[in-house]
Amino acid sequence: MHAIVVGVLIVCLVGAIGFIFWQNFLQPNANDNTTASVAESNEKTDSKKASSLDWETTYSGERFTMKLPDGWKFLELREYYALYSNDEVDNPLVYQSGTPASVTEDPKGAGDMRWTISLNRMTPAQYGPTAPWNESDKVETLTSTSGVAVTKYRHEYKSGDNIYYPDGMIEYQYVFKDGGEGHIALSYKKLPGKSDVTSYLDEMVKSVVIKK
Repeated sequence: MHAIVVGVLIVCLVGAIGFIFWQNFLQPNANDNTTASVAESNEKTDSKKASSLDWETTYSGERFTMKLPDGWKFLELREYYALYSNDEVDNPLVYQSGTPASVTEDPKGAGDMRWTISLNRMTPAQYGPTAPWNESDKVETLTSTSGVAVTKYRHEYKSGDNIYYPDGMIEYQYVFKDGGEGHIALSYKKLPGKSDVTSYLDEMVKSVVIKK
């Protein structure tokens, strides 16, 4: 009888140890699944945020129109065909769904030229052989929903490249014809430590419509 009791206890003990081992080492981690689900959800949310289809504001330039991300804040120098933001001075590039982007005249007349994002009309001399973008920096050609071809460039600055730009800064250029003799360049300088907003810029240029 004693041997039977000992045997039963041993079986129970082995079973308990086996269950603990399975629970801690073999069972799928519920946290991993939760993390993956959250990441997938965030990815879908970011993709939805980056879509220009539902953005509230359409910027109307002299020769084109372009949608602006909800909540973003821009300054404008209409006489120079310039639209820009500077996140070194304030925090204008925060997406807020359903809040129209703002475009106000620059009261200082471009007193601060350190623009994070700028949208400028370029003359033939500016987009010719001495243009600030190179073929080696070309990333891809995007096409707007209205059929406008937009060439995207990316250049990363290294120490000593430019005394005004920090090491590791990445500059993006989106260039397209404006319907006349000029081009439009949408420029974005991603400073080290700042969030990358190129997904929004990709959608901005996809919304471009050239005025007839």
